[in-house]
Order: sequence, then C-alpha cells, then structure tokens
Amino acid sequence: RFCPLKYYPFDPDNIDKYVVGDDYLPIWEVPDLHYYYNTLGFGMKESLNVYLRKKEKNPTTIWQQIEEAIRIVTLNKEPKIVDVVKKFTSKHNFFEMMRFDFVVDEELRVYLMEANMSPNLSSAHFPPNKLLFEQVIYNMLSVVGIAVRTSKNTLIRPEERGMESSDKNIVVYPEECSSNLCRSSCLPDNCHFCKNCLTDENKLDFLRAHNEHLNRGDCKRIFPPPINNVLELPLDFEKYSLKNRMMYKWFLGKCALDELWCK
Repeated sequence: RFCPLKYYPFDPDNIDKYVVGDDYLPIWEVPDLHYYYNTLGFGMKESLNVYLRKKEKNPTTIWQQIEEAIRIVTLNKEPKIVDVVKKFTSKHNFFEMMRFDFVVDEELRVYLMEANMSPNLSSAHFPPNKLLFEQVIYNMLSVVGIAVRTSKNTLIRPEERGMESSDKNIVVYPEECSSNLCRSSCLPDNCHFCKNCLTDENKLDFLRAHNEHLNRGDCKRIFPPPINNVLELPLDFEKYSLKNRMMYKWFLGKCALDELWCK
C-alpha cells in the first residue's frame, strides 16, 4: 500500500503524503510499479523487488527485517497464547490469523507499526485484491489442516492421515540414532529424537509440523528461521521454551536430510 501523494516535498499539513488510509494508492496504479504488476504479471512483492533491484538496492533486507520482527513478537507473546489455549479442551486445534503493519523508509529500514488481530480481508473497496485475499485464506486454512486438496466427498481416514505424515517422515539424526550410545540411552544429545526415545507428545508435534510443511503452499515458516548451518544453534537458543528447542533441533535434523526443510 502506498500514500496517495508523493512524500517529497514534505508537507506536514497534508496527511495524504505520509498516512496510508482507506483510499491508499494501490500497487497497480503506482507509476513505477504498474508495468511489473499489470503488464508483466508479477505479484505485489516481486514487483517491488524488481523495482528496488533496478535502483541497485537489495529488497531481501526488507523481508528479513519483517520476518525477524514477526518472529520476535510471536515468541515474546507465546506464553500468553499458551495461557489462552489452556481454556480449550484440545491444545492442538488452535490458530490465529493476524496482520502485521510495517512502514519502510528510503534506506529500507523497516518499522513495525501494529499487529491486527482481525485483519480486514474485504476487497469491496479494491476488487483487484480479491485474489490476494482468497489465496491468503486458502493457504492459511491449508497449513492448519482445514482446507484439503482432495475431493470434498473424500473421507479422511486415519490410514490416509498416516499416508500424508508417517513415523518414517519424522525420524532424524540417523548417524546418532544408529550409534551404540543412542541404542543404550535416550539421554545423550539428539538421542531423544530417535524413534525409540520419542514421547507420544513429541511424536504428535513432529507429525503435525511435517503435515504443515507439506500443506504450507505460499506460506513461509517464521520459526525456526531459515537454516544456513545445521551444526549451529542461535545465541538465544537456551531462552526458548523446551518445546521450541525440540522443534528447532528437529528442523535442523530435517534440514540435514533434505535442504527443502531448511527454509
């Protein structure tokens, strides 16, 4: 979204120069971007990316800052989210759709403005947004297992769920698990990821994570962040909850087996 009027020359009395309101300037009307979006058919993100690259700027810095901000906020608020989940019988069938609003300055520095718990997904004001919002909803519902890619008349039996994500899909660290050390004990590092050491709860968590990965569509994983070195843990690793540490190391193990799991 863009302000209706150019920022420069700046006029504090003209809020259309620095406030993105309901009548914002959509990307398909931005002079420098409409060619990429309308004529070449790129999406909003890639249209902005190619424009910035032609200006010899690196758009990756924007998305890295955005992902890091979302990750920090989510992990910081996780204890409160867990408290809310305690009110429900099931501790697993819980998700929240949010929208994070950011502003980017001319140096590509990103600032978090707010997080909306009930984002507006109406395309009534700007009909071209319809496809974007539909894809957002569909991909989100796919991740949480509500939207399925089979016929609506297909019954999902337990064995079909097992076909999607099975025990063989969640075992990691083959060298460690085949060692004499892990055969005799589950205490050494990484041995608790071996099949004979997995608790029922951890097994269920990893099966769900595997299924989410398969169904994520255009969604992107925020935690764990992209993995560049499977032997390296983040400096703040010990600050994570036990479940998050387990999930982080499980993704490290999956990444070591298949690079598609690294991001």
